[in-house]
Amino acid sequence: MAVVTGILGTWFGTWLGVVLRSRANQEAEQLALKRDVLRRFMGNRYMLTKTGVGVQPNGEPLVAMNEAFIVFARDRQVIEALKSMHTAMREKKCSRGIVGLAKEMAKASDVPIELDDWFIEHPFTPKAG
Repeated sequence: MAVVTGILGTWFGTWLGVVLRSRANQEAEQLALKRDVLRRFMGNRYMLTKTGVGVQPNGEPLVAMNEAFIVFARDRQVIEALKSMHTAMREKKCSRGIVGLAKEMAKASDVPIELDDWFIEHPFTPKAG
């Protein structure tokens, strides 16, 4: 009887370890996807500001924003910020939505951004002239 209990205990412990590891891997993969979309959005946000030049040939940052609807689908605050950004883009006031979207995406990606709004709205861009 003790042998059977030991075998069942070992089997259950192994099974539980596999399940927990699998869940941790899935969460890590999801977090990596979120951070990738955030990185690409923030890295190309200059395209959406007043000093921006439009969209890059590879479609950034719009590709990252379109992917965000899938990657952040379970993050209600990000989805709301994306909707606000979509409205702002329709009204040709992109910079109005960048701050909120960046902050919500960072929060959902577990990235501690401690930047003020001005810094987010004014990315590194060369001065014309």
